[in-house]
Amino acid sequence: MTTSNRKNKQTTGKPATTSINGAKLPTFVSCELSQEEKDSLKSSILSPEEIIDLLDTMQSEGYRVAISHDSRSDCVGIYVTAVDADHENAGLALSSRGPNLSAAATVLSFKHYHKLGEDWRSGLSSESRDSWG
Repeated sequence: MTTSNRKNKQTTGKPATTSINGAKLPTFVSCELSQEEKDSLKSSILSPEEIIDLLDTMQSEGYRVAISHDSRSDCVGIYVTAVDADHENAGLALSSRGPNLSAAATVLSFKHYHKLGEDWRSGLSSESRDSWG
């Protein structure tokens, strides 16, 4: 993030965006899970009905949900962005991963509703991260 983008984020309250060939890309929020959280989620995987309910609810709350195979990590990824520019989480993206769709949806539900409390800006950090991990 450049200095000017940091200033923009601080003064406007909106995340800085990146663009490629004129297309604006969302900023991914940092929402890492502790080992304890991962272990807990592994024992409480959402049922197929709960997954459908989660996806339906997120769509009705103004989110676009994309599901794909992450070949680099050999897992399922779920990527969520807000549809409207005036949405509280506009310009941000939340991702979750798991060995299968059920696990990835369980992680998504936990991150969105519990860890971030539906406020993805709480996952934005100006701290630099270690290049390992």
